[in-house]
Amino acid sequence: MKKILFLFAALCMNAAIAQQFQKCATPDVIREMSQAHPGYAARVKAAFDNAKSVASHKSAARGVADTVYRIRTVFHVVYTTPAENLDDSIILAQLQTLNEDYRRLNPDTTDTRQIFHPFASDAGIEFVLADSDPDGNPTTGINRVAGTPAPSIFGGFNFNDEVKYASSGGVDAWDSERYLNIWVCNLLGGIGVLGYAYPPAVPLANWGANNPNVDSSKQGVVLHFSAVGPKNPAPVAPEADGGRSATHEVGHYLGLRHIWGDDQGSPFAPVAKCAGDVDGGEDGIDDTPDATVASQQTCNHSANTCPDPNMDQDYPDQIENFMDYSDDACLNMFTKGQIDLMRAVIELYRPGIATKVINTPSSVKELPFAAMQLQVFPNPSKDVVNIVVNEVHEDAVLQIFNAQGSLVYNQKMTGAAAKINVAAFTAGVYVAVVKTENYKSTSRFVKQ
Repeated sequence: MKKILFLFAALCMNAAIAQQFQKCATPDVIREMSQAHPGYAARVKAAFDNAKSVASHKSAARGVADTVYRIRTVFHVVYTTPAENLDDSIILAQLQTLNEDYRRLNPDTTDTRQIFHPFASDAGIEFVLADSDPDGNPTTGINRVAGTPAPSIFGGFNFNDEVKYASSGGVDAWDSERYLNIWVCNLLGGIGVLGYAYPPAVPLANWGANNPNVDSSKQGVVLHFSAVGPKNPAPVAPEADGGRSATHEVGHYLGLRHIWGDDQGSPFAPVAKCAGDVDGGEDGIDDTPDATVASQQTCNHSANTCPDPNMDQDYPDQIENFMDYSDDACLNMFTKGQIDLMRAVIELYRPGIATKVINTPSSVKELPFAAMQLQVFPNPSKDVVNIVVNEVHEDAVLQIFNAQGSLVYNQKMTGAAAKINVAAFTAGVYVAVVKTENYKSTSRFVKQ
């Protein structure tokens, strides 16, 4: 209760100062973990420092022939009212926003100010919905659970992470070494926090009782349901209606800090401070200009709240950075330094969640290369879908599963292609599976 009352007071203070929604409580979660497990914050910092060291050695090598990290993702929609049970279309729109933002394919890249064009880049990170669950069963990657949140003064989930455990009314994480888990729920009863994430932390064996490994069941991102997707039917606020809360929190999950740095105390109590790091940025990233917390939650292109003595010139505040607190409509870029850090985090601390895809000027090759590949088109479809495999297998069976995991179609493949009438299927997401004795390939499609 002491923790909840502190958070409530902090939120009230923030509302009085900014009268806007608090985008993120990741720094507060780190502080909570540090109180419970002394040394935790140091472990988070050690992970950041290690990743930055790796990033500094690899950044110069990035080029046309590069590796794209394709992250296996599951959305756990934990609902207690019909409004919280978001439609598949909203989750898919959120996934599209993540992919656009992390590949710099978002339409608003044109809004990046000219002075920051040399800093912005494609992160080479993509997100795909999981096509099999931890037990190997087909899935759409959207896991719906009727939740029963623990009683609290907010009437919702709090930072005890109840949403992440079936025993407390939520849903258990899928293996966090293999999936990016994103929980969608009524976070804190909707009083203002839009999301939080757990960054990577270094395990140090010689710390004894003060070094319990970060519980793998906590790893992932939590989002308030009305901040999910650019097409949310009831967005939490106009300034947070673009689906960028997910982009921001996944950035934390991949090791990034807020651009003003997270060592100045809680963002719920902003402190105007320019304590620039020796590398030229309070967030530990070389190409994000210094800024103060007090300058956030705005879309002021004239803001320049800190000098930048360690950069080649004095830059304005980078309010278009996804790790800022600007309105969603203002956010449109990651910097090259942030990108190198996130890619290093994947390599060092989250390698199992991603498939490597090697981009070359002439081809895209997925590793490991599947012996049997499946294509489904058109996607989405209203009446007929074509199922095509890259080679004929005499014992191949075609199955289609709906979003609930129920088998709705099961026939033997008589060749390398099949045409399936799906006009009678209920609108939603489906998984097509072609399997043989030795191989299995899956692909997801949407029935309109």
